[in-house]
Amino acid sequence: MRPLRRCGTRPRLMGRCRLKQEQLPLPFPEQPPTPARPRVQKPVTAEAASPAEPDLFSAPPPRTLSRPVGFPLSPVSLHQFRQTATPATVDTWLYYGVTDPSLTGRLLEDGLLPDRADPPLLREAGAALRWLADLDEELLAEGRVVLFRLRRKLVRDVMELDPDGSSEPGARGYFLMKM
Repeated sequence: MRPLRRCGTRPRLMGRCRLKQEQLPLPFPEQPPTPARPRVQKPVTAEAASPAEPDLFSAPPPRTLSRPVGFPLSPVSLHQFRQTATPATVDTWLYYGVTDPSLTGRLLEDGLLPDRADPPLLREAGAALRWLADLDEELLAEGRVVLFRLRRKLVRDVMELDPDGSSEPGARGYFLMKM
């Protein structure tokens, strides 16, 4: 009768597996080892030893942007916006409306720039609906009104609540101020 083993243990086979110390025949005749070549050290020159580091103070200063970088805007279809937005909608977007079609190309190219002297007014969805309702029908019919949207978290640190605006959720306005 075999003795019982504990679970998870394996029998030791290490002592039983021994390699035979035999020489196997080689397909090629044995050649005498070649003597190692002596190492030849190359002469070290000053140029190869340490490359000259550039002088950081003599280099011209890096170029900077000549104009400030604006926040990216994306246009919104007015028809689709009116169908999906409700007055109490609070979402991840803020909206910026333009009635001058010549500004739309510049805004798409450069983005919306913060300005402390004349800050742009960003609206939540409910306030943007009210703004669209207050516009002349002629402007809407001619297609001169463009509504842009902007992610709220991109401008969270540079916006201030409009003190004259509504305090209702979804109808607030924010000024985009300079950092």
